[in-house]
Amino acid sequence: MRIKPAKAVVFFIVQTRGETGAEAAAEGARVVASVMKSLSAAGLKADDVSNNSYSVGPEFEYQREGVRKQVGFLATNGIRAEVTPIEKVGSIIDAGLNGGATQVSSTQFLGEKMDDSKRQAMKAAVEAARSEAETMAIAAGGQLGKLLSLSSGGVVMGGVAMARAVELNSVIAAGGAAAGTSIRPDELTVTANVSGRWEFIPNK
Repeated sequence: MRIKPAKAVVFFIVQTRGETGAEAAAEGARVVASVMKSLSAAGLKADDVSNNSYSVGPEFEYQREGVRKQVGFLATNGIRAEVTPIEKVGSIIDAGLNGGATQVSSTQFLGEKMDDSKRQAMKAAVEAARSEAETMAIAAGGQLGKLLSLSSGGVVMGGVAMARAVELNSVIAAGGAAAGTSIRPDELTVTANVSGRWEFIPNK
């Protein structure tokens, strides 16, 4: 089944460098604060934004094959932003990047009432499995008997974090000025996988 996306989750990356780990971390904290402020000014609430990853470590530069030299330290901060309504995702991406984020690592799209959608997909999968089994039983000269076993292979969300689900256009306006980012997500595909076994009753 297909559903329309209702909200987006944007993952920003902030990378900063320094001669020491403390310098890289301090600069990272400053830039993260700037990104948070920019996202707040764009309309996100405090509960919509959180840090989802953090690391500080040495940064190396490869001089030739098999030889590397430490050139400083690298701090990496991950920021997770939930965006509702979906129409705001482009402006939120712009706000995060303008605030100092160095990368948008991914953008996920989610629908409303996802649990209901998963249950509906599972119900449809069971009905389809039984219908196919009945067709096979009739073709084999019999009919379907009682259910012997039924198992689920899980529910797969297509188009949530996949690049094909997003059309991202950073348009350059006349005069060389960057226009706003435009996001047009596809519908989400919810697919359930089930496996069933029924008794086969031959026709007399």
